[in-house]
Amino acid sequence: MRIILLLLMLILSDRAYSQATFDLPPKLNVLPVSYLKDFRVDDTNRKLSTQESHSICRLFIKAYLVTKRKYKQDYPLLTSSPVYKLFKANYPDISKNEGEHGAIIFMEDIYEYIDSLPQHKTDIAQVMREEHRRRTRLP
Repeated sequence: MRIILLLLMLILSDRAYSQATFDLPPKLNVLPVSYLKDFRVDDTNRKLSTQESHSICRLFIKAYLVTKRKYKQDYPLLTSSPVYKLFKANYPDISKNEGEHGAIIFMEDIYEYIDSLPQHKTDIAQVMREEHRRRTRLP
């Protein structure tokens, strides 16, 4: 009986604190900013773990690369988007790059901010390698 109760508690506690992985789907049928705008985040003010911090940065890097390579232009992201609010809660200095009185931020500004952080240089290199492998793979 105790084992069943313990398992039930573990399952419920894991579900309460887990976050969906920060990743773009391989076959994205919408603009990356549209995907980010609708990205579900349970708690936008929580502190990210180191792994989650790298993961959310890679999400924004991938979104920017897809935006520039596929659509050949930069797009603004609403600062009211939950995933951006979570990013901003963990990187408050990003607010200096917001435009339109804090209503939007361009994907390139997020990318450049991440690029300026020494702890995330490896994330940019990793995403670039993954994108290169994905683009040069034979059909």
